[in-house]
Amino acid sequence: MTRYILLLLFILSLSTICLTQTPKPTPDPEKYKNDPEYRQKWKEFEEKYAEVTAANKKIEELNKKVNAFLVAGVAAFNAKNYTLAVEKFDDAIKADDFWPAHLTLLSNKSGALQALGVEIYNNGVRTKSPTAAEAIKYLKQAIECLDQAFLITVIHKDETDPSWQQLISENRVKLIRARSTAWRIYGTMDPSQIPAAIIAIESYIAIETDKDLKAAALKDLETLRSKAVRLGGLDPNYKN
Repeated sequence: MTRYILLLLFILSLSTICLTQTPKPTPDPEKYKNDPEYRQKWKEFEEKYAEVTAANKKIEELNKKVNAFLVAGVAAFNAKNYTLAVEKFDDAIKADDFWPAHLTLLSNKSGALQALGVEIYNNGVRTKSPTAAEAIKYLKQAIECLDQAFLITVIHKDETDPSWQQLISENRVKLIRARSTAWRIYGTMDPSQIPAAIIAIESYIAIETDKDLKAAALKDLETLRSKAVRLGGLDPNYKN
């Protein structure tokens, strides 16, 4: 009997970042009038201030655009319109090349792709129609999104800003956890992928510090191992 796949996903919000800018001060009228050096330095300051103002305006406009896509994507996801959710998260990714934003957006796109794949698969089980191939296509894309996001954390591993380091550290764990879930589902849909799913779950278990989450992952791992043994694709004494 083919079983339904249950899926629990968390869609993330996106924080916005602008350049730091204080209110524009005014020059000392007397110095500005009588001191050429002061006047020149003030003009240089005004030029720099104008540059920062223009940059901030551009960032604010981009933030509004990206967040509009993000809000629409989250709304579509909550309404279980996963195809639209994928589209909106993809629009946000294309609109913004800021790497910290991509960590969130790629994770959200992956979550929507997973949900879409599971929905298609479960509908196939319900109607007894062969939809596994289509569902698997979306699971593969979901895993690719997570791999892209993880690659970002590798590329930026030497960031010196403590806030970026914390962001990278936190996202690595989340991405490995999400990747484990995606591979578990992929292995459930396609038994030939169980060995790869087992490796993904074992990698996750090795870094998970939450006792309950680790216990759940160990249970998933044992389920996949048992299934692989039944199908003759895994030594019953296998331990990695």
